[in-house]
Amino acid sequence: MEIITYSLNGYHDNDFYEQLSAFSTKIISEAKQYFSKNLAAFKAYLKTSEKTHIPGDEEYLIEFIASGIYLEKYASYAVSSSSISTFILYNLFLLREKNPFTKPVLDYLRGHLSGWLLYSLNIRTYEFSPEVFSRLIKWLKATGEFAEETKRLVIWNRFYKSLPAETAQDIITKSVAFARYFEEQSKLHLGRFTHNVNHFLKNEHRKYENREDYLFCGRSEAEYHLNMFGAEILNRNFRKCFNETKGKVVLLPACMCNPDDGMCKAISNGLHMKCISCSKNCEINNIQNSLKTKVTETYLIEHSSDFSEFLKFWKNQNKTGIIAVACVLNLLKGGYEMQSLNIPSQCVFLDYCGCKKHWHDKGIPTNLNRCQFEKILMNETNNSSREKENRKLIPVEDQT
Repeated sequence: MEIITYSLNGYHDNDFYEQLSAFSTKIISEAKQYFSKNLAAFKAYLKTSEKTHIPGDEEYLIEFIASGIYLEKYASYAVSSSSISTFILYNLFLLREKNPFTKPVLDYLRGHLSGWLLYSLNIRTYEFSPEVFSRLIKWLKATGEFAEETKRLVIWNRFYKSLPAETAQDIITKSVAFARYFEEQSKLHLGRFTHNVNHFLKNEHRKYENREDYLFCGRSEAEYHLNMFGAEILNRNFRKCFNETKGKVVLLPACMCNPDDGMCKAISNGLHMKCISCSKNCEINNIQNSLKTKVTETYLIEHSSDFSEFLKFWKNQNKTGIIAVACVLNLLKGGYEMQSLNIPSQCVFLDYCGCKKHWHDKGIPTNLNRCQFEKILMNETNNSSREKENRKLIPVEDQT
């Protein structure tokens, strides 16, 4: 099998999920100690100024680490881009979202304009200040790739503006310092699953110039690990509500289809597709058939924009849980989106990427870890407190 960027295959059945769980527990524990006073201040701000619901600390720590990674990776682009540039690209993105019929034209236009307006480096010396953080958020919005993440970062931005400038800069600088530590540790413990990312960036990514998905396909190895980590923490936090639901809906990406004659015959209603079991060897068919005895519906989602529209039907209810299957780079955003819509949910990673839209000219049928999928579906978990305490985190150089 061709490995494009990441692969969770080639190891013991649940090796990746066990390693990710142990790594995530380690990072959360260390982040809580590192950021304890600042986290308390942030939560106090939320209570008095934002009037928002305060979830577990873990979700705020995801945002804290993510903000540091985005500053490290993209602040130089943000400070080099003018306000006019980010305004133009962001509004083109909004227009694209409001009117799907304009998508092909606007994607082409955004792809060509982004290289000129968003990815040109002019300023290389700057401090991680509140002003740079504000500019970063505008830049992230303009790319169209961080819609859910920026909803959370704007709250941090308001928090920073409520503080003395020096205090805010100290916290922002701490987030970058911890992000660097996260990148180092994630490379050590999760790097074997993403060992092809840098090869892809060096040898293949330049072919994406002037494409709308230039940034999406150009994400760094640390961002793959951030999505893995974030999805793991969100799964833990959503688990109880998900387990209490009576019915389940499984959302599978269309890139998993592998019909015998190469032509998927799933029936589409424009938003999602239903498998008609046309091919015995297709993994979509196999999964759907395995769920027939359970209170479960299976749908195929062709595009991430369809995923967003489909979710609206299930918002603000607690009777049906959704299991979303997607590639690594989509799962943190997807988890945030389901949380925003108050949908009990869990996610499962595709074992590798291979869709025609982003990764491969002909398309490589993707797959998932059936063992992990069944555990989630059957309300089991490998993340109990005792298991987390006893599980050993194995550095990459010690793994066989």
